[in-house]
Amino acid sequence: MGPEEIIHYVMSMLGGGLVVFVLNWVKEARSATRQREVAYLQDQLRFLYGPLHCLTAQNMDTLKRAEKLQDALNPNIKTEPHEQQIPPAIGAEADKIIGLSNAYSAKLKENNARISQLLEDNWSLIDVEDIDLFLAFLADCARMQIEVDEKHAEGVAFRVKQHLGDIYYVRPGFVERVTAQWHAKRERLGKLLMPRWWPWSRGRGGRKAA
Repeated sequence: MGPEEIIHYVMSMLGGGLVVFVLNWVKEARSATRQREVAYLQDQLRFLYGPLHCLTAQNMDTLKRAEKLQDALNPNIKTEPHEQQIPPAIGAEADKIIGLSNAYSAKLKENNARISQLLEDNWSLIDVEDIDLFLAFLADCARMQIEVDEKHAEGVAFRVKQHLGDIYYVRPGFVERVTAQWHAKRERLGKLLMPRWWPWSRGRGGRKAA
């Protein structure tokens, strides 16, 4: 029995009015599900993944600046013989560069504290597959505070590192994951908000135009 025959059979058994009622109920249920997904994605982007993306992008820029300043403290060895070598910074100049580099490192820690607070305040909005990576980031922040800022690992830092591993200002994979999630959720939200009859929504879940 084909789909049309099934529908005709159900209509003959239950009556056309009831079938229409059921179809309308299914349509409204799907619409409500879609609206809930839209609202959840908007909350994720507004309160979690959007701010995370902004702060992690700042961190990457700050980290690059700090690394470039560190290069100024060492001889810049050129591979090409015609390129002039830049002498390393020494004396008072080196002290100022170190101070500036430390200021950028402090900015990284400040941003990380904001990220930690953001994660704790919006934990319910985190996707399940992101929890382990975000927990590792929080662990880095806690270790930075306990072992470095409060100096509880002073004198035994090497042995602590052997047992607990490295502490990261920017944990590998964290920024990439945040960026990927930010893009994916914005794309998904755009598709959900696109009118079903929109001509170029074909192939994106939209209904084909007649």
